[in-house]
Amino acid sequence: TTTLTQSGTLTLTAGTSDAATATAITTAGDWTNNGGTFTPGTSTVTFNSTTAAQAINGTTATKTFNNLTVNKTGQTLSAGGGTTALTLNGTLTLTAGTFDAGTAAAINVAGDWTNNGGTFTPGSGTVTMNGSAAQAIGGSSATSFTNLTVSNTAATVTASTNFNVSGTLTA
Repeated sequence: TTTLTQSGTLTLTAGTSDAATATAITTAGDWTNNGGTFTPGTSTVTFNSTTAAQAINGTTATKTFNNLTVNKTGQTLSAGGGTTALTLNGTLTLTAGTFDAGTAAAINVAGDWTNNGGTFTPGSGTVTMNGSAAQAIGGSSATSFTNLTVSNTAATVTASTNFNVSGTLTA
């Protein structure tokens, strides 16, 4: 187990950044991808600045993570720049603060969606639960989605907490 702590902005401009053995990556700055590739491995990337907003941005349209945690008391993490999709090979966890979908019209989650006290601002986009094993929408707080699609054809997606869909629910 390796922990990588980043206090500033991470900028990928070319080549590949491989999480390798880093299972925990914490960042207090922005995550900017302008043409590189991030290979997330089994890592959890935690955005945790409590003093400033943070962004997942850059010119690359799709940003891929394994697990993503938002732990930003009193602050916001938003998708911006050319980001049109976030792909999570694992779980999204909202612990504190706000996660604003921003320019990400598609958020694809192959693991669980867990809200333990954060706020999700969905914009007009769609969250798709697209794993190949059992998935859950859970946590101690309800989440509001604009559009929610369940496309897990190999297993079930269950809900252990209330959630709201103001647009379209597709199963």
